[in-house]
Amino acid sequence: MSGRIFPQPHGAVATYPPFFDFDHLPKTATELLRRVRRQVRIAAAEGIDWRPVIDSIRPFNQVLWQNLGYFEQKRFLRHLRSFWDVHRHRCAPQILAVKEQLEAENRLICHRGNILEFRPVEDQVEVTYRPRGTQEKRTIVVRQILSCTGPQPDYRKLDDPLVHHLLEGDLLAPDPLRMGAYTDQEGRVLNQAGEPIHNLYTLGSPRMGSLYESIAVPELRVQAGDVAKHILSWRSRVQQTAQLRPDAPMNQSTEPVFTENPKENKDRRT
Repeated sequence: MSGRIFPQPHGAVATYPPFFDFDHLPKTATELLRRVRRQVRIAAAEGIDWRPVIDSIRPFNQVLWQNLGYFEQKRFLRHLRSFWDVHRHRCAPQILAVKEQLEAENRLICHRGNILEFRPVEDQVEVTYRPRGTQEKRTIVVRQILSCTGPQPDYRKLDDPLVHHLLEGDLLAPDPLRMGAYTDQEGRVLNQAGEPIHNLYTLGSPRMGSLYESIAVPELRVQAGDVAKHILSWRSRVQQTAQLRPDAPMNQSTEPVFTENPKENKDRRT
């Protein structure tokens, strides 16, 4: 069951010249969609597949996302996310061939629609869904339900003891878009007040709210490098301070220092 469209396969490796300009980036989700679609049409008229067009956006992905702003980001997530994800994060042709073979053998049946409810019926599950583009309801009976939507990005809904402890201690706050952790540009985790937690960093999917493309290895490599540079820079400043002031503690920092006691953390900010 897929809400909209299924993953697209990779194609032949090709390049396409960048068509975005860092000084003139779209400010709305609609404008972003319009410019990408226009470029895909231009490429198609020249006999070029849409895949290189999408791949050429990669150097601009993070700044495009940040340039949209909070409300336009919400619009993107509501209307364009599924389209972007299946075209940007494509699957291997071999995997798609297996899917098509299973469908041809009637061992796999794919539906497009939204699940409305499900209920147990003896040792099976009855699923009610609305097919895409209709208002009707349909029901299918299955043996098992497996969610393939990925990890829960809203930490308020995540059933994890560590996350609960960090939230209760105000050592972690959900991103405003409910897409991972609330972080700053350096990858430092922020609390509810937007204050950085001393010596607590993150990267990857927890940063999808501020850096939407945060799951592929090249983006993870950049984030890891940026965090390492920030930490090394901070340590260098601390060491320089220690040389100038031998009595200064090595953990000296302008950032607030938090403990495991939630009450102490709140008292430090008041």
